[in-house]
Amino acid sequence: MRTPIKDTNNKTAALEYLETIMPTGTSIDSYCIFSGRSELHLADSRYVNCFTNSYVVYEFWRCVIESPEKIFQLLTCDDFSFDSPEFYNILQERWYTYKNPFLRSAFFFMLNRCSNTGLISSGELDQTNYTPLAIAEIKKFKAPHNFSINYIKQPAAEVSTLINLDTGSDFIYVPVGNFSYNLFEDGKSYGPEQTRINNRDMKKLLQEDKKIVLHYNFHKALQNFYKKFNTTLIDKYGKIVYDSKEAQEVIVANF
Repeated sequence: MRTPIKDTNNKTAALEYLETIMPTGTSIDSYCIFSGRSELHLADSRYVNCFTNSYVVYEFWRCVIESPEKIFQLLTCDDFSFDSPEFYNILQERWYTYKNPFLRSAFFFMLNRCSNTGLISSGELDQTNYTPLAIAEIKKFKAPHNFSINYIKQPAAEVSTLINLDTGSDFIYVPVGNFSYNLFEDGKSYGPEQTRINNRDMKKLLQEDKKIVLHYNFHKALQNFYKKFNTTLIDKYGKIVYDSKEAQEVIVANF
């Protein structure tokens, strides 16, 4: 199933490789869901339980699973539009304060599609991806039966502290996206749709017995940072490569 959400942060050419290390019929606990592209793909033939401590991300997925038609109707009504960058900026600041969950979810979709970063509360206005065809994707959305979304009520927590190793799942999967050393985290601003990730804490988590898979966009430091674990380089075609110049994604696993 295709996701209606645009994600400019997480590359997904490695999905075919992920299928080989997390086989058909297994169960996966996924943390840090945003666009859901990887999770929806894997849920086609696996059990994927997604967890997030971002309430607005959880709410969007709950609403689009429950009634995509309601979101589509809001997006296509005459009053649901903006005609200036100034109003767009106001929406970025206020969208999550509206009371109706389906209205918030419609704003989530629209702002995602109109942001050059794909984020909801930040990014410059770019309406290239906000098209009638993109809006129609919402109406057609139907989540796989093996896909679920769960909210963890710890909104300011970092991902590694949210992970439950004792759910009975076969794998834990975290689509991290971009890598950093987290050196300047104090005072950093996060939108309500973003989840905090400390990569040093993620590395410690890999020492557990549970099978854990981390999915990164390529960064030249990753292989050394995770040198005690299995790192696999993936190119833009989804193929395993050994030359870092060809890599676009890195899969890190502790098995």
